Amino acid sequence: MRYDAGRDREHAFRLHRAVDIFCKSYERDLSADRRAVFLFPGGMASKLVRSGRAHADSLPHRYYLAWLGVRVLRGDARHLQIEADGSDTSGKYIIPDGPIGFPFSPYAAFVKWCKKKNVHLFVFGWDWRRGVQHSANVFLRTLMPLVESRLGRPLANYSLIGHSAGGMVVKVIANQATNRFVRNMRRAITVATPFYGCGGQPHLFFMGVPLVNATIRGTAAAKTVAKIIASMRGGYEFLYLDKATYDLNARALARDADGYNLLDYPSMDRAGGPADPFNPMPGRYPYWVRLDLLAVALADTRKVSDPLALCVAAKFFCIRGVQKKSGVILRRTVVSQTWQRVTPDFDPATMSDPIQDEKGAGDGVEAAWSARLLGLPSGHVVTVARNLKHETMMSCAVVQGHIEALIMEGRR
Repeated sequence: MRYDAGRDREHAFRLHRAVDIFCKSYERDLSADRRAVFLFPGGMASKLVRSGRAHADSLPHRYYLAWLGVRVLRGDARHLQIEADGSDTSGKYIIPDGPIGFPFSPYAAFVKWCKKKNVHLFVFGWDWRRGVQHSANVFLRTLMPLVESRLGRPLANYSLIGHSAGGMVVKVIANQATNRFVRNMRRAITVATPFYGCGGQPHLFFMGVPLVNATIRGTAAAKTVAKIIASMRGGYEFLYLDKATYDLNARALARDADGYNLLDYPSMDRAGGPADPFNPMPGRYPYWVRLDLLAVALADTRKVSDPLALCVAAKFFCIRGVQKKSGVILRRTVVSQTWQRVTPDFDPATMSDPIQDEKGAGDGVEAAWSARLLGLPSGHVVTVARNLKHETMMSCAVVQGHIEALIMEGRR
């Protein structure tokens, strides 16, 4: 707890400067209907900085870019691992600091759009390694009180927008219907968010991430990266929904207003029967996957998929992408998968990926069936079908048009 408290204090200290910049811009705007947006970047799209000293050393800490920067090319991804006690490697704090900017900024076009529309934007970087509940707590308990204190009054006319995994954080924030910051928000909007899991995630626990693997020397690179991923609580939250949650929602998942139906449980065992990612049978995972984190993540995934209180659902919207070209829906997104069990000596350097994917409709990363939250009022799920990519949906003019309509609707 001492380590966590110190890390969060460091994060709060770093937020002060960003809050000051945001509030100065907000205060200079004398228009009657000032609008503010808090953007939550997608998974791995938030910049992480690492302290040059261990937390026990004297302050102040100095930080360097840990994700994503040139140091990663030299193998520094090793330092992203989280220890069993929850601390960062070598006791050196890692905290989020806005969106990534290397090798490109995925939100640069959206930032420009906000300036053009006179929308005051705050990009809330979050530590995607530690899970959505931690980041939701930082937003509600640290960032929003900081903004309110700096302004000297409650912030008015603001909306939350989450891209991809950032939308999972927005959903967990929205769960807290009685929180005054949730009550006061204008809109909560998710873009390409996996409410019921993402088919690409399980592969990472077995095979690592090819681009990151290439930065680690030696034949054990893939295993090294897979172990790093398995140390992160946040990574487990992207697995497909557990069987009990599917059974509870099977009828609704099979009745999508736009026809992107999930008709069967999306995670099956090659030998027959369901392969519930959260109920691992022998051979389901390699030995380095942490079952304790898997159990904790199950509760967190249900916070992402559970229905919202009616008062919050009324202002919660999902925008999802479906790749479409020349009038044809492209089947390029993982929509379900089949697992083969592995032996205790599984090694990604010499063995093949045990998971086989089925492709269908989606944005290339998130399946259309998973990118809508069940239980929302009619019209609160918006499908954008065109030649698009998951990574750049916030740059899409059609998506931006929907966002503008939503945050302008019902102006005070």
